[in-house]
Amino acid sequence: MKITLIALGMLLSCLCLQAQSPSVERFFEKYSDYENTLDITLKGWMLKGASLFTDDENSKQMMRKISKLRILIMDDGKTVSKQEIGRLLNNVRHQQFEDLMEIRDDGNKINFLIREDNNRITDVIMSLRGDDEFLLLSLEGLFKFEDLNKLELDMQGGEHFKKVPNKRSEIPQA
Repeated sequence: MKITLIALGMLLSCLCLQAQSPSVERFFEKYSDYENTLDITLKGWMLKGASLFTDDENSKQMMRKISKLRILIMDDGKTVSKQEIGRLLNNVRHQQFEDLMEIRDDGNKINFLIREDNNRITDVIMSLRGDDEFLLLSLEGLFKFEDLNKLELDMQGGEHFKKVPNKRSEIPQA
């Protein structure tokens, strides 16, 4: 009986660790094989290992908080339709994600969505759509609001994390 309870507990904890939204996972799988598409997945252990090779203390701390980073980049005019992005964002909202902010910058539309658990951000999704480019970023870990604008992602769209407020109370309301 005791072994059965332990096995059941381990099974349930494994199911709970599957944090990425099924809609996001399906989206990555659908578009990852398209021409001129780059699909990158970095697991937390890789980032923790990489943190040993940086002298920047902020970068070390942030790398240790990330359990998974996945990026899909499409360029050269091969992008996802507005309808498909809208469908993805609507599906994600039905999976306990909420809109954090939307930015329009130089013809690009950037959406940030987050999922929280006990006042900690567990998942972040950023989509960036331009005329001839598309980027989808999925970030898993345990973050505070102020952690998000400390992210220094050396990639297209990474600079938009600097615009994330330090506190939930600083989010502009319409």
